[in-house]
Amino acid sequence: MATILTDDLDDFTDWLHRDQQLDAQTLRAYRRAVVSYAEWFDWHHHRPFVTEDLDPQDLQHWRTDEDPVGIHGQQHRPAPATRNKHIAGLRVFSRWASETGRIPADVARHLEFLVIAPQAPKSLLRAQERGLMRVVNQAVGDALHLKRINEGKFTQAIRNRAVIVLGLYAGLRVEEAAGLVWDQLLLRKGVAKIQNVQGKFDQIRTIPLGNLARKHLLAWKERATAEGWVGPGQPVLVSQKGRALSVRSVQRVMTEWGQRLNWPDLTYHTPRHTYGSRLVNDLGVPLPAVARMMGHLRKNGDPNIATTARYALPHAEALHQAADALDYDDGSSDSPSLQE
Repeated sequence: MATILTDDLDDFTDWLHRDQQLDAQTLRAYRRAVVSYAEWFDWHHHRPFVTEDLDPQDLQHWRTDEDPVGIHGQQHRPAPATRNKHIAGLRVFSRWASETGRIPADVARHLEFLVIAPQAPKSLLRAQERGLMRVVNQAVGDALHLKRINEGKFTQAIRNRAVIVLGLYAGLRVEEAAGLVWDQLLLRKGVAKIQNVQGKFDQIRTIPLGNLARKHLLAWKERATAEGWVGPGQPVLVSQKGRALSVRSVQRVMTEWGQRLNWPDLTYHTPRHTYGSRLVNDLGVPLPAVARMMGHLRKNGDPNIATTARYALPHAEALHQAADALDYDDGSSDSPSLQE
């Protein structure tokens, strides 16, 4: 990457943090958008991109390009949702470049997003959710029988269950789970909750916990206490050496369960999305309440209902069931032998 662009990216990031007060995740996403566009520009023009190269015709070409685009080294067209995230980043980058005099005008101001049919977030079906917890609990039971032989494996199994519970029954984002400390957990019967969870825009929320979540988190706290890992300011999720798990390590736990269950798309977003879907679709909790529980909040603290409303959209399985409901015996006698 050109040194000039690297310097501009650093200035752009400082501006986002200082003047726009965006969270760290958004900062990284906007930087990636610029880097991705720079890779596409290099691919098509055979020279490094610099900020002054921002051009409305190039931007429109990039927006609809069916050819390899070079995003993160990939040689295929990214999904529309991914492209829209990059469009958002480039629009902000163009505005910054214009305001700081690097380009004469905001050339990406009218760069339109791709139109995407809204879809429900990826979540587990009820049977899958219960199946996941059965497998996780079985792993804890198996480790308990071998506790005398391998105590570390038993500790890891209970911790891994707590990782899943914090997403599945508290709806935490992966960054929130990794940053959780014991001071935030109140696990008394009837008033169990996670307090002072800091989400996007530095908004603080409190998440009530049901009995199932309380039971499994108490089991982990009991085990962590025996290891000397519980105290003021101590992280809830730790390695076998008592060190705080990173976001990547928490994601790795989910990846390992996905491989074990042959669910390749399982990430920490999946249990969080399942939490939101269950609250909205199965339990009928009002959208404003779900928005507060999940941290879907605007900068002013009001619930962001538009984000939460996605959970009311039908799951892919429900769409298949709807299509199957159209079937009936139409009296046809022929049957194709072709199987796809």
